[in-house]
Amino acid sequence: MPEWVDTNGEREPQQYTDALMEALAQLSEAGRTGDLSVAMENIQLPPDESKIMQLVNEAVSNYRSATEYDLMKYKLTGDALNVALWDLLVDSSDPAQPVYQFTWSQEFRQMLGFTDERSFTNVMRSWSDRLHPDDKERVMKAFSTYLSDYTNEKPYDMEYRLKMKEGHYRHFRALGAAHRDQKGVLLKAAGALMDIDERIKTERLLEQREKMLVASAEMAAIFSSHDYRRTDRFDELIKKGLSPVADAVNLDRIVIYRFVDAGAGERFGQIYRWDKLRGGRISINSEMMVLPNYPVMHNWFMVLSAGMSINTHASMMTMLEFSFLRIFGVKSLLLSPVFIHNRLWGCVAFQDITNERQFDDACVHFMTTAAHLWVNAIIRNEEAKR
Repeated sequence: MPEWVDTNGEREPQQYTDALMEALAQLSEAGRTGDLSVAMENIQLPPDESKIMQLVNEAVSNYRSATEYDLMKYKLTGDALNVALWDLLVDSSDPAQPVYQFTWSQEFRQMLGFTDERSFTNVMRSWSDRLHPDDKERVMKAFSTYLSDYTNEKPYDMEYRLKMKEGHYRHFRALGAAHRDQKGVLLKAAGALMDIDERIKTERLLEQREKMLVASAEMAAIFSSHDYRRTDRFDELIKKGLSPVADAVNLDRIVIYRFVDAGAGERFGQIYRWDKLRGGRISINSEMMVLPNYPVMHNWFMVLSAGMSINTHASMMTMLEFSFLRIFGVKSLLLSPVFIHNRLWGCVAFQDITNERQFDDACVHFMTTAAHLWVNAIIRNEEAKR
């Protein structure tokens, strides 16, 4: 703090006031930037007025203690609730081009898999560059609107995906609060980030379970009420029976195979193909009715013959599987064997060309049940034609 002394070594009253005002201005600026270490020092005041400095320093000290205690409570709460904090300081000295200074807490960095400020710097791009491409435009627009909302009436509460350091995405919920001056100009903002990935997965899992339950009932009603003497309506039956399964598990393609004795061993032969992107059933040409004995299909046949399903996706496929399936754009695959009278009749391929995923046990059980229902319907239709 500056000294203000006249030529005789004594202060003028105005100089005392000037010194005090400058010290208070510096103290105010320190408080605005969050510097809690400051205090008013080295200001020569008359003894009867030095009490001012003492009271101000006591107030700052009390504020510092209370703030440090609040920060400790916030950290404990954040740790317990898996919440990470951030804050934003705004320099609006040039209203046309305000300067934003972000501060990401260490917990914020760690939540995304980072360890220190060098790997996740205190700039907006550290966060915004990790937004999922499908979420980024929506999130950035909402964030900008919130910062420029002079009324301060709209809350900042969003859910979006962020890319973790390891490269995968997780779901988060972001909350924010802003502090503005009397004109509504933004001075500060702070917020919290919560990892809600497990909640989202659980909600989706429960939603999927409900869809599978409804689809099971719908399939049972469709196949049990069909008049199998009406062989001319069988294609319509299969289409109606496949759609609920595809919708419940979010599949892009379902292919029913029968194993055919082609003289040189069992071969895969397509007898029905359903494709969501192409509007439903796809006609099977003669080449697909008996497929060549590709090495990957030989391997699959051996696994299916042992009564085991094949549940895989692009990241865990063998080179043979990946090279073969990428031709058809398959990212996730479940091959479910179907046995009739203890003999391997064929299998059903459940394909996802959009997402990589491992089908869980409930999905596998649901799709295996559907596969058997479809094959039994096919057999009943063939018997009705004889």
